[in-house]
Amino acid sequence: MANLLSKLRIEELWKDQKGQDMTEYALISGMIASTIIAVVPPMVSIAMHIVELLQKVAEIAMNAASLG
Repeated sequence: MANLLSKLRIEELWKDQKGQDMTEYALISGMIASTIIAVVPPMVSIAMHIVELLQKVAEIAMNAASLG
């Protein structure tokens, strides 16, 4: 009898969908956060290199303008 009750309780829990939406939202939020953490640092590094290159180009242009 106890085995039957525990089996019915397990089936009841298996079919229960309360909280499923929140779990899905939490998983999606975790995936988005992981993607941002993986993508942002390389993008910042690339942006810093671009800024350095632009500064060098501006410096070269200023030097060229002062010579001419």
